[in-house]
Amino acid sequence: MGKVNFLACLILVLLLSTSFKKEPSALFSQKFNILFTEVNNPIKIRHPNIACEKLLLVMEPESSAIVKKTGCGEFDISNLKRSPHGVKLKVYRNKVIRRNLLSIQTFRTLKRPTERATLGGMTSSRIEKSQLVKIKELKVEFPNIKLSDTPIEILEYSYMFTSLNGSSIKGVVKNTAKLPKELRSAFSTAQHGDQVKIYGIKAFSEYGGEVLIDEDLDFVVI
Repeated sequence: MGKVNFLACLILVLLLSTSFKKEPSALFSQKFNILFTEVNNPIKIRHPNIACEKLLLVMEPESSAIVKKTGCGEFDISNLKRSPHGVKLKVYRNKVIRRNLLSIQTFRTLKRPTERATLGGMTSSRIEKSQLVKIKELKVEFPNIKLSDTPIEILEYSYMFTSLNGSSIKGVVKNTAKLPKELRSAFSTAQHGDQVKIYGIKAFSEYGGEVLIDEDLDFVVI
């Protein structure tokens, strides 16, 4: 009789442990738990066991922010306002009910950072020829933070290289971050006092769309 009771209890424990087995959490693609005001915030969610089309995203506390589904497991949060305590993003399966809750994650809300253009990691300053000849492309980044594995795309920029003797070359580059051959050739023969200017820089970021970089890049060769 004791053995029967023991087996019955063991079966009951196994059934309960199976019934309340925790579902794995949904995974957010963001490297940082940050959402920005003034822009659209793309959110990607994946779950190891649940198809992406069944994932739903809800933000709390409710506010004027808009959560819009843009693809399979992909959402966009816009019209967000700063919140001192941040916001919670909840992921559900199929329907927004308590038993379907898969994950809760808290995000800070911050003012969107400003993109910065650099040439060889520098903005504007004196530059040595040995540094100049190593530069192959223009970069636009969010300073001190990497928000996505997707780089900020360079749409267009203008350049001007002016020699100390007054001669110059200039042009416009579109849809690439690479420097044109004539500019790199000028870098290779640059002399003390020559000037480099990169301006009119347009870029595209998934955080905010198309932007015009406010600051020009001005360098003097030393």
